[in-house]
Amino acid sequence: MRIVEQRHLRVTGEGRVSASPDGYVLVAALNVMAETAADAMTSNAQLTLAVTRRVRDLGLAETAVRTKDLALHDWFDHSTQRVTARVASHQIEVTVGSVEQLREVVAAVTAEAGERLQIHGIRSWLADTDTISAEALGLAVAQAQAKADTLAVAAGVTLGPILSLEEQRGLGGQVVHTGGFRTTASSGPAVVPPMPLTPEDLSVSASVVVVYALG
Repeated sequence: MRIVEQRHLRVTGEGRVSASPDGYVLVAALNVMAETAADAMTSNAQLTLAVTRRVRDLGLAETAVRTKDLALHDWFDHSTQRVTARVASHQIEVTVGSVEQLREVVAAVTAEAGERLQIHGIRSWLADTDTISAEALGLAVAQAQAKADTLAVAAGVTLGPILSLEEQRGLGGQVVHTGGFRTTASSGPAVVPPMPLTPEDLSVSASVVVVYALG
């Protein structure tokens, strides 16, 4: 009995579709230092309420502002080699539906929190990734088919049925660039102009590996 290995052709295909984000999430932290834990936590609570109130004054829904990851830790002074203060930190996330709102939110949070603010980043999201992913996958399969047809003709062989098909997807794209800015401490709320934020499209990519039988 003689076993003949079936000839096959293995090709890859890639597809990428870009789309504008449907919304953004500002991720920031409010940090307050004080001599005692009670003072640090109290001041941080007051600051969090002030920042939340100012953001909601922009017309955002109550659910658009979330707080999480409350932490309290020591401030160690390396020059004296001892703990000299306590730091209370509270993370906030603000969800908006447009870059215009994002600019206003960043400015408002910066003005209210001043030097007690840390911006950890800005995330973006797509409401309907399934449709965009399907489009990217279709482009990837089409590219793989075109490659296989070209190679088969060049090699003088007949392209047979698909033996296997594997796919991968990915979501990428740098979302927002922020212009440089600096906040300064003041006795009252500062006035900060809207930040020069420029959003980039998100890209959904798909890749496939297709194995064809050869006649």
